[in-house]
This record gives sequence, structure tokens and C-alpha cells, in this order.
Amino acid sequence: SEFDALWTRLVRWMALGVRTRKILTVSADTGDSEGGFYVYKQDRCGRCGAGVRAWTLAGRSVYACETCQR
Repeated sequence: SEFDALWTRLVRWMALGVRTRKILTVSADTGDSEGGFYVYKQDRCGRCGAGVRAWTLAGRSVYACETCQR
């Protein structure tokens, strides 16, 4: 039942991403949008202040905080 609930949520989020052409940052606790980009095109993580790692994957830029996004 947990997997089914997660799958249903992911399907909705993916459809929303396709419609809006955006990837939203969400709270792990509530699943709500927190209205910002913590790492996208940033030097420091907007959540914890650690450095942001950037690399290219399949021709696209990828950004991650290695502290918040293990």
C-alpha cells in the first residue's frame, strides 16, 4: 500500500513537471512545494549552506548538495 501511494504521487508529479516544464523542490515531510530552488544554478545550498556539486549528464546540467541529497 505504501508503494502504491508513492507511485500515485510520483505519477502526478511527473505529469505536473511535463505540463509546467519545471522540477519542483518539495518538503520530504509534507510533499509541499517550498517555493524555491535550493541548488539549481547555485554555488551554495539554500537549505544547509554547503557547496553545490554540478556536472553534465546526458547533455544536461545537474546540481546536487551532497549534504542534503545523498
